[in-house]
Amino acid sequence: MRFRREGRHLELELSRGVDIRHLSELDEVLWVALSSPAAGLEFDRRTLELLDADRDGRIRTREVRDAAKWLDSVLLDLSILEQGRAIVPLSQLRADTDSGRAVGLAARRILANLGKPEADQIALLDLGDRSRIESAVSANGDGVIDAGATEDPALILAIDAILRITGGERDLSGTQGIGQASVAQFFAEYARFRNWLEAERTLTESQRAVLLPFGDVTAAAFRSFEAVEAALDQFFGLCQLVAYDRAVEQAAILCPGLPHIL
Repeated sequence: MRFRREGRHLELELSRGVDIRHLSELDEVLWVALSSPAAGLEFDRRTLELLDADRDGRIRTREVRDAAKWLDSVLLDLSILEQGRAIVPLSQLRADTDSGRAVGLAARRILANLGKPEADQIALLDLGDRSRIESAVSANGDGVIDAGATEDPALILAIDAILRITGGERDLSGTQGIGQASVAQFFAEYARFRNWLEAERTLTESQRAVLLPFGDVTAAAFRSFEAVEAALDQFFGLCQLVAYDRAVEQAAILCPGLPHIL
């Protein structure tokens, strides 16, 4: 490691990539500061977030050392950092460490998802749009799946049913799918519906007359009502307007489909 004198102090000069490998050997007495805020600095925000490993809002010497060790465990030649480029050749990712193998596997998976399986390097820009990366695969590990994740007709119907009832959850790729929360909500709704059906079988005649005013065709009657509910609401809303001001009666433009009724 190299040092330069600034006034009465010696400061470490990180001019070579290999210096990072020896950063953990630097005595804390020689550090300008033992911690710094993880926000508000003229530095890449995402990098600061990653350095602040314990998410306490401050970056400490320990976390800087850990980041330096991680870099050393991932890259074969730390001198590529001296180039200041936002590109890493895949050949520079170590295959003899767990971290290097994990990063190499992730990089190749990302490139394949982006339609560049033959690429020999990965760029920072390749990581910028996570939805584009994840949209290429249905099983992306976010805990949300859509009907495209299976070819089983029964499962496709089940997923579609859960989506209709609960609305589902947004996948990392931007599509709507189902996750643990929506599945739990669906079966809770199903349990309530089943209990309601079972309770219907024990109703007295008077209770049945209240809950099923049209007898066995109550369900069909309700579906018919749902089909015209919006039109009925619009009609009676316009009736209230006419009662308030008769001039509305001539304003058929407010209700193009019902001028003859008004």
